[in-house]
This record gives sequence, structure tokens and C-alpha cells, in this order.
Amino acid sequence: MRNQGNRQLPAGPFQWNTFLNTPPDEAAFEAARFVVLSVPFDGTTSYRSGARYGPAAIIAASSHLEDYDVELRQDISELGIHTAPALVPDLNSQKSLVWQVKSLVDWVVSSEKIPVLLGGDHSVTLGAVWALQQPLVDVSVLYLDAHGDLRDE
Repeated sequence: MRNQGNRQLPAGPFQWNTFLNTPPDEAAFEAARFVVLSVPFDGTTSYRSGARYGPAAIIAASSHLEDYDVELRQDISELGIHTAPALVPDLNSQKSLVWQVKSLVDWVVSSEKIPVLLGGDHSVTLGAVWALQQPLVDVSVLYLDAHGDLRDE
């Protein structure tokens, strides 16, 4: 049984809605090395909307991933992965969303943690990269997209 405050939960299994289905008591923000940030936004999608459902779908699918990494010889969930609540995007303007994401990533980095951003459309990346270019000299961005439509405009 897991301790949830003063009450005990009966034995699972449970779907925690966290990355890798890690129980919340094992993924506390304070002890985490990585923080998963969901930004469900698809306001600048040019073809079909729906990218806003991506972060929730990735988190749900992650419960089926193997936690143990053979090359690292380690259970990666033990590195500390905190799943933050999904951001409610400010739909007033594109600039508002970029500022929201920048502030969120600033908060994670200032807490000396590594942000993992799960977004909707491409614009979600702007605020994150903007936040990271200030405190860090060497930044790596792993950008996974459903299809190769990266354009200059």
C-alpha cells in the first residue's frame, strides 16, 4: 500500500498519468533530475489540428516503455523524472504562449533540473530555446516531429 497523506491506498495497479507511469511519491519535484513539461498547443498548425493532444498521448504511451536501459545498465526512472501538470496555454497571442513556455523552462532550469518539453506544434519550442540560451553555453535540442515540415517561415 502506498501512503497518500494519512490514508493508505490499496495495492495497485494504478495509472498515475506521469511519464513512465512512475508513482508520484517516487517522482517528487525536489528529488527529480528531469522535469517533463506538457504544453498542449496547436494554434499555429497549418494543416490539421490535434497536436495539442500529443503531450497527453506521449505520457500515456510511456507507461508501456521499458524503464531499464540496457546500455546504461540502469532503471532510468530512478534518475528522478517529475511530470509537471500540463500548462494551460494563453491563447490571447502567440507571444503570450512563448512567454509562458519561457517562464516555465526558466523555473525548471533555475531549480537546477533538466526540462523535457512535450509540445503541440512547432511554436512551443521557441520559448524553451529562448529560456535555455541565457544560462547555458552548450544546449542540445532533440526535436521529434510527426512529419518533416520544418520551414524557415
